[in-house]
Amino acid sequence: MKLDRIAILAPGLLGGSLALAVRQRHPHISLSIYARRPSVINEMKEACLDADYFTDPILAIQNADLVVFCMTIDAMPAIAKRIRQGFKENAIVTDVGSVKERLDQEMQKIFENPEAPTVRWIGGHPMAGGEKTGFGAAHATLFESSTTILTPTEHSDTEALLFLKEFWSSLGSKVLLCTPHEHDQRVAQISHLTHLTASALVHSVSAESIEARGPGFRDTTRVAAGSPLMWTEILLQNKEAVLDAIQRLQRELSTIESHLQNSETKKITHWLEKSAEIRSRLNY
Repeated sequence: MKLDRIAILAPGLLGGSLALAVRQRHPHISLSIYARRPSVINEMKEACLDADYFTDPILAIQNADLVVFCMTIDAMPAIAKRIRQGFKENAIVTDVGSVKERLDQEMQKIFENPEAPTVRWIGGHPMAGGEKTGFGAAHATLFESSTTILTPTEHSDTEALLFLKEFWSSLGSKVLLCTPHEHDQRVAQISHLTHLTASALVHSVSAESIEARGPGFRDTTRVAAGSPLMWTEILLQNKEAVLDAIQRLQRELSTIESHLQNSETKKITHWLEKSAEIRSRLNY
């Protein structure tokens, strides 16, 4: 499939980084960027990002072979309905949202409209980002050495899936495939629980203890500085899987609590050895 134009809807940290990465690695591809606020467009122009800019999303997607939704998860279906008639025939549509099952169901219904141009929807989630938000935090190397999860279903187009795999790989990302439900279960444990745990650590220490903080506390709690509004949306969208992840963590904390209460040296050491072994296998 020939890729001439990409439309990026909402250039925050992920959308902005995507635009910068595409411009760096695929300079021949035309970019259309939709931003709700003209101030964001001005910021991108000041960064000398060569693209066509729009404050109307239906204009941004015209003639786009690939459309990437990068706004908040709750906003995606409403925007998709608004622009449904404007897609190029057989355009590939994806997103960067961190919760997939509910979103996939809503987007599938929108894109099934037989009276509108045919589009090929497959959900996506690049496991990249940071605690800072907005285009000002974006950078072209965000996706290098990252993992991007694609969530095809039985309705997904094979050519579109292959294309998206190659596209994200071209930006330096490793691609994993799973169902939307499997995605939400896994990400609840590896990402959403991480944010909650970091936030809980911040809540649990006294002001006096924070004065004595070191790099361990800094590194462990870094993600707690993320956008509270964005994370509230994510946690509620994936509530059941997050609650299950919390229970898993609570069981582990109860285990080590019991070992400590009973001064079970060998069990404490074994528990710590197991976590150290798993962590050492991660290629960070």
